[in-house]
Amino acid sequence: SRLLEVTRDFIAKRLGPLFVSAHIRTEKIVSRVGFYNDKLVKTCISNLANLVQKYKNASRGPIPLFLATDFGDYGSLSGDVITARKNANSLMKDLAPLNPIIFQPSTYSLTDHGAVALVEMNIVTSGSRLFVVGGGSFQEWQVDIFLNKINTDQNKEDAKTKCKNELCNMLCCL
Repeated sequence: SRLLEVTRDFIAKRLGPLFVSAHIRTEKIVSRVGFYNDKLVKTCISNLANLVQKYKNASRGPIPLFLATDFGDYGSLSGDVITARKNANSLMKDLAPLNPIIFQPSTYSLTDHGAVALVEMNIVTSGSRLFVVGGGSFQEWQVDIFLNKINTDQNKEDAKTKCKNELCNMLCCL
């Protein structure tokens, strides 16, 4: 209940009722190639940023973007993300034009990676639209939670079908 309270507070204070979410899993991009490929990771992030920007441009007014990544300080603890974490500043520069809002665990005195992941997951799935890149079971779990908020099973299946892309493994706009 404490983590849900943190989620609600963060959304109310930083995002408002209408926002979009993006989740980036560089770890899964890297693990599919077998090594850190800066060009591939940047291409995937650039593709995601372009989709988000198109959506924001088409919106009637300013719409905040919540961004969760595995290369942040509280991201994945896997060895596959270490190089991405070292390049976090460079990767964030590619996302800067979107003015992303990022959860700061220290604001809520959270230090546990699992607790931070759960809060971020609840924020991500609360958005009115979800953009993801990278793939993996954690991201698929988030997509499923998000899709469960959509009305019909047919919409869910259509959205999942549209969510596949060879380059970035799971680049979509739901």
